[in-house]
Amino acid sequence: MGADVVITCNPSPEAQVDAIYMAKNRARVNYFGGLPKDRSMVTLDTNIIHYKELFVHGAHGSLPRHHQKALDLINNGIIDMKRYISHRFPLAQIEEAIRTAESHVGMRVIVTP
Repeated sequence: MGADVVITCNPSPEAQVDAIYMAKNRARVNYFGGLPKDRSMVTLDTNIIHYKELFVHGAHGSLPRHHQKALDLINNGIIDMKRYISHRFPLAQIEEAIRTAESHVGMRVIVTP
């Protein structure tokens, strides 16, 4: 069936292409994450957008109140951020942490002092 809403929040051209295939008919697809300047051209099958009647749009930025709301949700335990952390590294292994983040093998890489 697919998802009602698909949001890409990452710098991955492949994720933007995959998003239209993951959406069900008449779904909304939002490109929130910007792409690197040297990889910003994406080839989309516009027949998928047409026949599924997708609503494809972009979004950028937020207001300070949005950041505060997100922090409140996290601080009150409504959103558990631990499930989004895929790798943890001590500061002494920061180079490995950077390589891991750049390789896109995990969701979030954390470096702790």
